[in-house]
Amino acid sequence: MIADRTSSNKAVAVDIGCGHGFSVYKLLKNYHVIGVDINYKNVQIARKRFDVIICVMDAEKLAIKNDSVQYIEMSDVVEHVGDAPLCLAEGARVLRAGGWATISVPTARSERLLLRLRPSYFDEIGHKNIFEEEEIKYLITTSQLKIKKMIKKDFLVIVEMIATFLVSSKKRETDQTSIHSWREHKILFLLHVFLIHFDKIIWDTPIWWSPFVIITIPIGYIINAIGNKIIPKSVTFFAVKHNELDR
Repeated sequence: MIADRTSSNKAVAVDIGCGHGFSVYKLLKNYHVIGVDINYKNVQIARKRFDVIICVMDAEKLAIKNDSVQYIEMSDVVEHVGDAPLCLAEGARVLRAGGWATISVPTARSERLLLRLRPSYFDEIGHKNIFEEEEIKYLITTSQLKIKKMIKKDFLVIVEMIATFLVSSKKRETDQTSIHSWREHKILFLLHVFLIHFDKIIWDTPIWWSPFVIITIPIGYIINAIGNKIIPKSVTFFAVKHNELDR
């Protein structure tokens, strides 16, 4: 079991669906992190970027002990799997009672907009599910998790994806990053760097020192605040695992 391989005294966190490892990088500040992803290409990239445990693993069948980790992150994962309740149950299974989970999924409104603009969107990015807000809430709360907070966010991500649709041609890959191929496309790379200046996430990137952030971050805050009230890209739930006896 993977949790047996950790030796740090830090609390253990698992990033389920770690992609290229950016969330792993952010979690390293506070946790001993295990990153898992079903896509071998993503795992190879994440391993090269960070000296941590990154494994090929199915989110619906985690090779991790029951009640063995203090925190799980599941960002943009549940919409990719065939069995969403099983995926969430697996995340809850490995989490200790009292441990926290952060679960993010695309909003139904944003998914339908992107599908309307680009009918091949789901095929390209490997999405299988659209969740209404009440539906995903129900799935989380029936997985031994209690929702403590919910936020809607990432309007600027929709802006970037729509711009990407205009620039990039159709790609048939079941990979979360198949449309966001900014690493391999000069125009998309410049667009990504430009838009990230308007998002506070820039503080976690190598270009945090950019002098433009003094102006762009406040502007981005206003744009996102307005946009997220109209059509947020994602909804994020912060939940805690309760003991079955407390239900």
